[in-house]
Amino acid sequence: MECLNLPGRRQPHCRFAGSTLVCRFATRRQERLGGRARRKVLWALLLASLGLATTASPAAGQPRRPSEYQVKAAFLYNFAKFVQWPPSAFEGPSAPLVICVAGENPFGTLLNEMITGKTINGHPLEVENRSETGDLRSCNVLFVGAAQTKRLPKILEILKDSSVLTVGEADGFAGQGGVVNFYLEQDRVRFEINVSAAARSRLKISSKLLALARIVGGDNREANN
Repeated sequence: MECLNLPGRRQPHCRFAGSTLVCRFATRRQERLGGRARRKVLWALLLASLGLATTASPAAGQPRRPSEYQVKAAFLYNFAKFVQWPPSAFEGPSAPLVICVAGENPFGTLLNEMITGKTINGHPLEVENRSETGDLRSCNVLFVGAAQTKRLPKILEILKDSSVLTVGEADGFAGQGGVVNFYLEQDRVRFEINVSAAARSRLKISSKLLALARIVGGDNREANN
């Protein structure tokens, strides 16, 4: 049986032509397009699982998208599902998993409504506002809004060597040492992950979450080892 390879291409897709196995290789452009398509499917599935799939407006019959902070609140809740903390991050197996908001709360009641009555791995979820920087290390997840940009170096210094999942929304947040940062792309909420910062915080991030993120500060192996 003969196998014909077409040179100059990559990632073979093979089929039989009579008794001959013909292998064709996807071009780099085809691979990029395929990757984009897979990412679109993953995002659609994730938004659907968050209950944030686009719905039709009954009044106008037009698609209605969730607000920016509805999406961010849903992600904060779901980030906690895809991150593994070291046992030392909790006082016990049923201790609460605390999602904190530093300073002004841009979510209003959205985040509280999202997590009410929910648990993750036996940890009941709680939302707390933290106006002072001294008690941030008792958080498991800390959202740092854009209004806190000037305080960011101090916040990150306080959290040094802690296992707090820091989440921001300001340009350069991940580059300065934050773990997850939201950004807008074509008016849609996306996020990037600093995998080196996650590793330093002893946080293991699921490959499923990493597949949706823009990776900065290292490679995927650092975040889920």
